[in-house]
Amino acid sequence: MSTVVVPALVRTGVYAAVLAAFYLALELADGLGGDALGAGLLAFTVIVLASFAWAFVDGRRRDLTQAILIWAIVAAVFSIGWLVARAVIEADASMSAIELLTHDAFTIPFTASLVLGPAVVGAAIGQALRPSQPA
Repeated sequence: MSTVVVPALVRTGVYAAVLAAFYLALELADGLGGDALGAGLLAFTVIVLASFAWAFVDGRRRDLTQAILIWAIVAAVFSIGWLVARAVIEADASMSAIELLTHDAFTIPFTASLVLGPAVVGAAIGQALRPSQPA
C-alpha cells in the first residue's frame, strides 16, 4: 500500500507547491495588468504536461496498474484540493467559501481529467517503451 500512497502524496505535494507558486505569480501579474485567461490556460498546460511526463517515468519504472493507481489518487486529491484552495482564496463578502465550494463543485471532474488523462497515456507509453526483461 505504501508503494502507492507515498508516491501519490509526494506528487500531490509537488503539485500543491507549484499551484501555490502559480497563485503568487498570478497576484504579481495582476498588479502588472496581466491576463488572467492566459494564466489559467498556462496553468492547465503545465498540469497536463507535468502529468504526462511524470507518469511516463512512472510507467517505465513501475507496473502499469500501480502507476495508474498513483495518478488516480493524485487526480482526486489535487482536484478537490484545488477547489478548496480557490474557494478559500476567492471568498469575499459576495460569496463565502462554502458557497464557492458548492457553486464550483462541477470543476472537480474537469481538474481530475487534466491530471489523470495525460497520466494514463504517459504511463501506458512509458510501460510500452520499458526495456524488456531477459528470460
